[in-house]
Amino acid sequence: MEELPDGSYRITARLPVEDLADLFRVELPQDDDVETVGGLLARAIGRVPIEGSETVVGELHLLAERTGGRRNQIDTMLVRRVEEPADAEEAEADEPAPATEPEDEERAERRARRKREKKEAAAAAAEPEDVDADAAGRLSS
Repeated sequence: MEELPDGSYRITARLPVEDLADLFRVELPQDDDVETVGGLLARAIGRVPIEGSETVVGELHLLAERTGGRRNQIDTMLVRRVEEPADAEEAEADEPAPATEPEDEERAERRARRKREKKEAAAAAAEPEDVDADAAGRLSS
């Protein structure tokens, strides 16, 4: 772990998420499937990260810096605290961090569309079916 002059840190992608949270004194999303900072980045962007992949998770900006090893996995990352917007209107807490590559944007749109479709299907399934009066009468007799 190396602190850089701008206040960011160069860390190993294998650093446990809890250690990163302690380092920056922040709360990060809890996920039983994610143990390392590299895994946190992969989960946030929805794919295996490559050099230059970046996103914001909680209050932290994560950037995949360098790959290494036989499998060419992300080896080091740059992490910095996200600057708070000066104007509250600029803050959009409900929206995910902007995608950094066109394919990320397309995936995010597809994911949002699937989520909407699931909600609509669940709402339609929860609505009672119309029963005509004759059928209702036969059921009650």
